[in-house]
Amino acid sequence: MSHDSSTLQAAIIRNYTELNNAILKLTAHDELVRQDITYIRMSFFVVASHALYNDTFSHAIRVLDEHKQALSFWYVLRCNESVVKRAATSSGLDLDELKKLSTKLRIVREKTQFHIDRVSIKDPESVWGAAAINGNDFGRA
Repeated sequence: MSHDSSTLQAAIIRNYTELNNAILKLTAHDELVRQDITYIRMSFFVVASHALYNDTFSHAIRVLDEHKQALSFWYVLRCNESVVKRAATSSGLDLDELKKLSTKLRIVREKTQFHIDRVSIKDPESVWGAAAINGNDFGRA
């Protein structure tokens, strides 16, 4: 694939930044959950937990966006497939599993995370059920 190296470099930096933010926010969210903060009414920690969870998925959706115009992870893979595949293998990343997760995240993106879908408007939680994103698999990816 022909590409401008400065665009590829910028895409790598942006995707790395998005992933780093996703990992930081997932770590912070999980720590809040481990603290088992209970509440009777809305509190700062509950709002923070929801925001961290939402942001984690938003960052991941950006990185794994499959649209051909997106300069996501898949763009970087298309630009330098052999290097990305070697790096994935050496780090234990299963690209087939990542692709499955990407497809699941697209469902969430298009039906509730960034759009309000007319079919799922009455039951947005059903979107998450249909996507069947496993928290452990998500965290590992």
